[in-house]
Amino acid sequence: TDELPAPQATLMKVVIEGVLERNLPWLFVGIGVGIALTCEVLRIPSLPFAVGVYLPVSTMVPVFLGGLLRFFAEKKSSDEEETSLRREKGVLLGSGLVGGEGLLGVGIAGVAVILKHAPKGIGYDWADWLAPWLSALALVFLGWTFWRLIRKA
Repeated sequence: TDELPAPQATLMKVVIEGVLERNLPWLFVGIGVGIALTCEVLRIPSLPFAVGVYLPVSTMVPVFLGGLLRFFAEKKSSDEEETSLRREKGVLLGSGLVGGEGLLGVGIAGVAVILKHAPKGIGYDWADWLAPWLSALALVFLGWTFWRLIRKA
Protein backbone atom coordinates (compact mmCIF):
# COMPACT_ATOMS: atom_id res chain seq x y z
CA THR A 1 0.00 0.00 0.00
CA ASP A 2 1.02 3.63 -0.21
CA GLU A 3 1.05 3.90 3.60
CA LEU A 4 3.28 0.86 4.16
CA PRO A 5 5.25 0.18 0.95
CA ALA A 6 7.12 -3.10 0.65
CA PRO A 7 8.93 -3.28 -2.72
CA GLN A 8 10.90 -6.39 -1.82
CA ALA A 9 7.75 -8.25 -0.77
CA THR A 10 5.97 -7.13 -3.94
CA LEU A 11 8.82 -8.48 -6.07
CA MET A 12 8.71 -11.84 -4.28
CA LYS A 13 4.91 -11.96 -4.67
CA VAL A 14 5.13 -11.34 -8.43
CA VAL A 15 7.82 -14.01 -8.90
CA ILE A 16 6.05 -16.62 -6.75
CA GLU A 17 2.67 -16.00 -8.41
CA GLY A 18 4.31 -16.20 -11.83
CA VAL A 19 5.95 -19.53 -11.00
CA LEU A 20 2.84 -21.05 -9.41
CA GLU A 21 0.45 -19.83 -12.10
CA ARG A 22 2.95 -20.57 -14.90
CA ASN A 23 2.61 -17.13 -16.42
CA LEU A 24 6.03 -15.55 -15.97
CA PRO A 25 7.00 -13.10 -18.72
CA TRP A 26 9.80 -15.30 -20.09
CA LEU A 27 11.14 -12.62 -22.41
CA PHE A 28 11.92 -10.41 -19.42
CA VAL A 29 13.31 -13.36 -17.46
CA GLY A 30 15.64 -14.08 -20.39
CA ILE A 31 16.72 -10.44 -20.58
CA GLY A 32 17.43 -10.55 -16.84
CA VAL A 33 19.50 -13.70 -17.23
CA GLY A 34 21.47 -12.04 -20.03
CA ILE A 35 22.13 -8.96 -17.90
CA ALA A 36 23.16 -11.16 -14.94
CA LEU A 37 25.59 -13.14 -17.11
CA THR A 38 27.05 -9.91 -18.48
CA CYS A 39 27.53 -8.61 -14.94
CA GLU A 40 29.27 -11.81 -13.87
CA VAL A 41 31.60 -11.72 -16.90
CA LEU A 42 32.48 -8.11 -15.98
CA ARG A 43 33.07 -9.26 -12.37
CA ILE A 44 30.14 -7.19 -11.08
CA PRO A 45 28.11 -9.12 -8.48
CA SER A 46 24.77 -9.67 -10.23
CA LEU A 47 22.51 -9.92 -7.16
CA PRO A 48 23.43 -6.53 -5.65
CA PHE A 49 23.27 -5.05 -9.15
CA ALA A 50 19.75 -6.43 -9.68
CA VAL A 51 18.60 -5.26 -6.26
CA GLY A 52 20.05 -1.82 -6.97
CA VAL A 53 18.20 -1.59 -10.27
CA TYR A 54 14.90 -2.70 -8.73
CA LEU A 55 14.74 -0.89 -5.40
CA PRO A 56 14.17 2.86 -5.04
CA VAL A 57 17.08 5.23 -4.36
CA SER A 58 15.85 5.87 -0.81
CA THR A 59 16.40 2.19 -0.07
CA MET A 60 19.72 1.91 -1.90
CA VAL A 61 21.54 4.93 -0.42
CA PRO A 62 22.17 3.16 2.92
CA VAL A 63 23.41 0.10 1.03
CA PHE A 64 25.79 2.29 -0.98
CA LEU A 65 27.06 4.05 2.16
CA GLY A 66 27.58 0.68 3.83
CA GLY A 67 29.55 -0.47 0.81
CA LEU A 68 31.76 2.61 1.03
CA LEU A 69 32.31 1.98 4.73
CA ARG A 70 33.29 -1.62 3.97
CA PHE A 71 35.64 -0.53 1.18
CA PHE A 72 37.51 1.88 3.47
CA ALA A 73 37.60 -0.58 6.37
CA GLU A 74 39.07 -3.29 4.15
CA LYS A 75 41.56 -0.85 2.64
CA LYS A 76 42.89 -0.06 6.13
CA SER A 77 43.43 -3.74 6.98
CA SER A 78 47.01 -4.94 7.05
CA ASP A 79 46.47 -8.62 6.19
CA GLU A 80 43.84 -11.03 4.87
CA GLU A 81 42.98 -12.44 8.31
CA GLU A 82 42.27 -8.97 9.70
CA THR A 83 40.24 -8.11 6.59
CA SER A 84 38.19 -11.29 6.98
CA LEU A 85 37.53 -10.60 10.67
CA ARG A 86 36.45 -7.03 9.93
CA ARG A 87 34.21 -8.22 7.11
CA GLU A 88 32.55 -10.75 9.43
CA LYS A 89 31.94 -8.12 12.12
CA GLY A 90 30.55 -5.70 9.56
CA VAL A 91 28.25 -8.28 8.01
CA LEU A 92 27.03 -9.33 11.46
CA LEU A 93 26.30 -5.74 12.50
CA GLY A 94 24.67 -4.91 9.16
CA SER A 95 22.54 -8.05 9.31
CA GLY A 96 21.41 -7.15 12.80
CA LEU A 97 20.40 -3.67 11.66
CA VAL A 98 18.49 -5.05 8.67
CA GLY A 99 16.82 -7.70 10.82
CA GLY A 100 15.88 -5.12 13.44
CA GLU A 101 14.44 -2.84 10.77
CA GLY A 102 12.42 -5.74 9.39
CA LEU A 103 11.05 -6.65 12.81
CA LEU A 104 10.13 -3.02 13.45
CA GLY A 105 8.35 -2.91 10.09
CA VAL A 106 6.38 -6.05 10.97
CA GLY A 107 5.48 -4.49 14.33
CA ILE A 108 4.27 -1.29 12.67
CA ALA A 109 2.27 -3.32 10.14
CA GLY A 110 0.73 -5.27 13.04
CA VAL A 111 -0.34 -2.03 14.69
CA ALA A 112 -1.79 -0.88 11.36
CA VAL A 113 -3.82 -4.09 11.07
CA ILE A 114 -5.14 -3.76 14.62
CA LEU A 115 -6.00 -0.05 14.22
CA LYS A 116 -7.23 -0.59 10.63
CA HIS A 117 -5.07 2.34 9.47
CA ALA A 118 -1.39 3.20 9.40
CA PRO A 119 -0.13 4.67 12.67
CA LYS A 120 0.74 8.35 12.43
CA GLY A 121 3.90 8.03 14.52
CA ILE A 122 5.53 11.06 16.06
CA GLY A 123 6.24 12.63 12.69
CA TYR A 124 8.92 15.23 12.25
CA ASP A 125 6.90 18.42 12.65
CA TRP A 126 8.19 18.77 16.22
CA ALA A 127 11.75 19.03 14.91
CA ASP A 128 10.88 21.76 12.37
CA TRP A 129 14.08 22.85 10.58
CA LEU A 130 16.21 20.51 12.72
CA ALA A 131 14.75 17.34 11.16
CA PRO A 132 17.32 16.92 8.34
CA TRP A 133 20.17 17.77 10.69
CA LEU A 134 19.02 15.28 13.30
CA SER A 135 18.76 12.61 10.59
CA ALA A 136 22.26 13.43 9.35
CA LEU A 137 23.59 13.35 12.93
CA ALA A 138 21.99 9.93 13.50
CA LEU A 139 23.52 8.65 10.25
CA VAL A 140 26.98 9.95 11.18
CA PHE A 141 26.69 8.43 14.66
CA LEU A 142 25.66 5.08 13.22
CA GLY A 143 28.53 5.15 10.72
CA TRP A 144 31.01 6.12 13.44
CA THR A 145 29.76 3.32 15.72
CA PHE A 146 29.99 0.85 12.85
CA TRP A 147 33.52 2.01 12.03
CA ARG A 148 34.68 1.71 15.65
CA LEU A 149 33.26 -1.78 16.03
CA ILE A 150 34.89 -3.16 12.91
CA ARG A 151 38.20 -1.38 13.61
CA LYS A 152 38.50 -3.32 16.89
CA ALA A 153 38.83 -6.56 14.92
